[in-house]
Amino acid sequence: MIKAILLDLDGVLVDSNNAWFILFNKALRHFEGREIPREEFETEVRGSNIERDASRYFHVTSKEVLAFFRSNEEILKTKILFDDTKEALEALRKKGIRLAVVTNTPRALVIDMLTSTGILDFFDSLNCYDDVGLGKPAPDLLFRALRELQVKKEESLYVGDTLNDELAAKAAGVVYVGFGRNGDRRIEKLSDLLSFI
Repeated sequence: MIKAILLDLDGVLVDSNNAWFILFNKALRHFEGREIPREEFETEVRGSNIERDASRYFHVTSKEVLAFFRSNEEILKTKILFDDTKEALEALRKKGIRLAVVTNTPRALVIDMLTSTGILDFFDSLNCYDDVGLGKPAPDLLFRALRELQVKKEESLYVGDTLNDELAAKAAGVVYVGFGRNGDRRIEKLSDLLSFI
């Protein structure tokens, strides 16, 4: 019986991929005087964590890159909820499902995103990159969410849209639901989760 659903943020709850691509390249221009193409962003950056990205792409610390993101987060205001996000969250809560965000995005940005899109109050637990020692693909964020929700891994699903999400779910022993990609199960929109409950 499913008691909890853990959800990635970017690309699952909010359609923020283009905004992150713009912000990442703005940071690269600022610190490194260069940009990367969309294809490289999609395969190498999207779904990764700030420590990994900073070490691979920047000559400054992850704290400096994060500070730049925070000072330019108006770019993320271009994010929008996917069409059925709010309705799906409402329906899941009505069924008694506990909900958690599990994301490699730092907490301050997560709270800003969830607040500005009006969905913060749906979640029982926020599990963000700076809450643990290792971000995804390590399982630490999922383990934290399970502890916070007080549910077993067998009673949970994790919904994500990247390889890092899949690897984290497998390492945590949680069923991986691919959002627009194959996994243990696959969905094309958030409301498809209702068929699993």
